[in-house]
Amino acid sequence: MGIYVDLGINISDEGEFTKFKDIAKYLGFKVFGISAFNLIDEPVKIGNLLFIPKVVEYVGKPSPRRKGIRRYIRSLYLSSKPGIAQLIRFGRTYNTLILSTEALMGLSEGDIKELSMRGIFIELPIKELSKVALGRRITRFRKVVNLLVKYFPQVIVTSNASRLRELWSPHTMVAFLVEIVGFDEYLALASISSHPYMLIKGVTGG
Repeated sequence: MGIYVDLGINISDEGEFTKFKDIAKYLGFKVFGISAFNLIDEPVKIGNLLFIPKVVEYVGKPSPRRKGIRRYIRSLYLSSKPGIAQLIRFGRTYNTLILSTEALMGLSEGDIKELSMRGIFIELPIKELSKVALGRRITRFRKVVNLLVKYFPQVIVTSNASRLRELWSPHTMVAFLVEIVGFDEYLALASISSHPYMLIKGVTGG
């Protein structure tokens, strides 16, 4: 299982992107996700996770044509409850489907299994997860997350640094991810973008 964390840093410079790819290949890391951290200038590995810069092609914009960058993550945010056929159709165009809480809660185990077999990534925005913690649907939410972990080789967790600062302190956020979502402490620590030093300390300190 791999979990990658999108901290909202988009590297579009061809040279930088190529450099990170080359370093990752040289070090022999298996890349579970493409992302980037504040305050670092080289790939960071936590357990079996490798983090490198993420290149995103935003919906509604033409495809960038930069020599040397061959792969873009195309993402689509779905706020309403989509059907499985709709998800599969979107999956033919977009590598990653970013699901809101409502859309996520509407997935059955069969839906999740079908999506995983078709190579579609599911992205979980932390700003959405925060809404669940305040409601009564936490049992259903944890069940869906467990199914994603069961069937998907990658579970992607994203965050928004400015919103997290407004909502919670880093310590509260780690507690939320560990106790509510069910991540272990290392993965929870890797999910924090509102306090980069805490993240780096966790990596270097072992």
